[in-house]
Amino acid sequence: MTRRKKIDGATSELMPLIDMVFILLIFFMLSSQFLKPVISLNLPVAGSGAQIEDTKLLIVSLTKEKDIYLNQEKVAQPDLVKEIKKRLSSQTKVVISADKEVEYGSFVTIMDSLKSNGINDVSLEYED
Repeated sequence: MTRRKKIDGATSELMPLIDMVFILLIFFMLSSQFLKPVISLNLPVAGSGAQIEDTKLLIVSLTKEKDIYLNQEKVAQPDLVKEIKKRLSSQTKVVISADKEVEYGSFVTIMDSLKSNGINDVSLEYED
């Protein structure tokens, strides 16, 4: 029988690979600790919500085409806050109803413009 020759070639060094995995693990663990939420939300507890009279609602509807409606009347985004303030009373609730395909950025823009103008009591509407 002939003996096989030992092939000298590439050898796999596992220690540098293991070191790299642990360094990445430590990096991701530390970087996730420093993330802060951008928007503070008071999330409701799951359950059935209280019904609000329709006459006391200002419904802001957002569509995926980036159209904004206030109680089914089309409104331009710069005029939205002015129209809401005109119709807002102490008993009126503002509800944002967004299509599920609406970009998150346009939703946040509406929320920010309402909050910066002193309209903090805003409800969100969704459908299952």
